[in-house]
Amino acid sequence: MSNVKTILFLTPPELGHLLPTIGVAKDLVAQSFRVVYLTAGFFVPLLAAQGFETIALLPADVEDVSMRRSGWSYWYAFGEFNGLPRGLALVRRIREILARHDIYGVVVDALFADHYGQDLHSYLGTIPCFALAITLNNWDNRNLQSTVIPRAYLCPAAFEIADLRQFHPQVHYAEPSIFEGSTDLCMSSRAGTGPEVLVAFGTQSVMHSHAASRISVLTELARSFSD
Repeated sequence: MSNVKTILFLTPPELGHLLPTIGVAKDLVAQSFRVVYLTAGFFVPLLAAQGFETIALLPADVEDVSMRRSGWSYWYAFGEFNGLPRGLALVRRIREILARHDIYGVVVDALFADHYGQDLHSYLGTIPCFALAITLNNWDNRNLQSTVIPRAYLCPAAFEIADLRQFHPQVHYAEPSIFEGSTDLCMSSRAGTGPEVLVAFGTQSVMHSHAASRISVLTELARSFSD
């Protein structure tokens, strides 16, 4: 039996949630872990090109092209296909995988931790589980989100509005970086020395009351660098 430990990555069926995890997954592979993704089947070619195995959330004959344009469409179909509320359907899918594979730990998107954290925590038991947050906390909700599962925001704490920062031993802010070998995604500094930061706002950002405040924080931070 192989001594290589397998980490299961669970991400929503959307590129914006999948791509930021690849650097973390590659770091785990570099530390001799095996990484398997549980996500949409149409991401198999992309993940295979990066050297990862994929387990599809839905059978290939259930997925269709329209689901590539909307993560919610996929997630709705996932619940309908399983005949269960989406959270329970997700736990059942994970149960099937754990029954067939020797999983050492699970990394989930923080959206899953927010909505289904208690169920995941209760079911996984002693299996380590960690959440990656590729989006900052919902700034219309100032209450601390579920910390049953520890999480890391892939964003420096300085980028968050001060009174929305979460100070909790289970919550971490991390400096994200582009994984080595993807220079096409990197931007060189105009001055040649200073850092450049790529900031992405999702399509729903303008619906939140603090969108302008968050942009202002980033603008002021940028102005603090002379270059």
